[in-house]
Formats: sequence, structure tokens, C-alpha cells
Amino acid sequence: MNIEFIVAADYQLLEIQKLAKTIWPRVFGEILSMEQLDYMLDLIYSQTALERQKKDGQVFVLVKRKINLLGFLHIRFLMKRQKFTNSIFCLKNMERVME
Repeated sequence: MNIEFIVAADYQLLEIQKLAKTIWPRVFGEILSMEQLDYMLDLIYSQTALERQKKDGQVFVLVKRKINLLGFLHIRFLMKRQKFTNSIFCLKNMERVME
């Protein structure tokens, strides 16, 4: 199956942004209005927001199979509590590949 996990470099943040804009409406479209989705995407996945989050120690990992991007992981470490939270987002046509 050869699925790769690649820690996103600065030049790959645009790929994270594109994936989020494709995935978020499908995942959250039934519970958020388009205005809310646009607001959240800008807040979390704009170029400026992605750069700030990386600088703050958050990690974005691209999930790839051969040449196709399947999705991404967004990892936030909470050092004070020794825990982390993460989000895993994948494209709809790739969900079965990830099972």
C-alpha cells in the first residue's frame, strides 16, 4: 500500500491549505454555514496562520500514496500536560485507502 507520512516543509504549506479547503466543507458542511467555514479556514489554514502555527511548534504531516496526496495530520503538542491533540483529514475518495 506504501502510504508515506511527510512532515510538511514551509514550501508545502500551500498543499495543506488546498487539502483543508477541499476536505473541510465535506466534513463540517452540515454543521457550519459557508461563512463559518470560510472564517475557520482563514483562521486556521491561511498561509499566515499555518506559518504562525509551525513557528509555535505545531506540526503538519502530508499523507501521500505514490504521487497522490490523501490528506494531512495537524498535530498540536500541549507540553504542560504532556498530551497532544491531533486532527486527521483525508480526501473522500481516499478514505477506503486509509482503512
